Amino acid sequence: MAAIPNWIDGRIDRNLRNTLTQEHVVETMLDAERPFFSIRQLQARVKPEVSKATVRNRLNELQEINVVATETYPESVTLYYINHPESNWPLSPEGKRALTTDTPLDRLSTRDFLTMSDTAGIRTLVLIMTTHANVFPGLSVVQSC
Repeated sequence: MAAIPNWIDGRIDRNLRNTLTQEHVVETMLDAERPFFSIRQLQARVKPEVSKATVRNRLNELQEINVVATETYPESVTLYYINHPESNWPLSPEGKRALTTDTPLDRLSTRDFLTMSDTAGIRTLVLIMTTHANVFPGLSVVQSC
């Protein structure tokens, strides 16, 4: 289980008499590889024997203390996500850093490529070419065994 961030840990209620705790809902959301959940999706992940009403109650409690936020779409679909204070949309701080960090290919200049000075950029370019050979049909990349 992922560690609960301090800003969440200080807000949640640790009422162990509940069939489903706020802590368990938050841990489940943090451990998942997806940012959004419907009530049904969360119910399937946390404890399938817990009712949708119980999951909805915990999510509403978490929304009241600003840990969880929602997006509602047509057809009555409401999606829940962790309301990260560092972001204006459901993007974790790690995801935000990943989006703003340069990759070796971003830093690769034509000069560095032609002189083979930037090996990380060259490796990234070769990897792209080998995984997308159909895009580069005229180029062949020799792979070492």
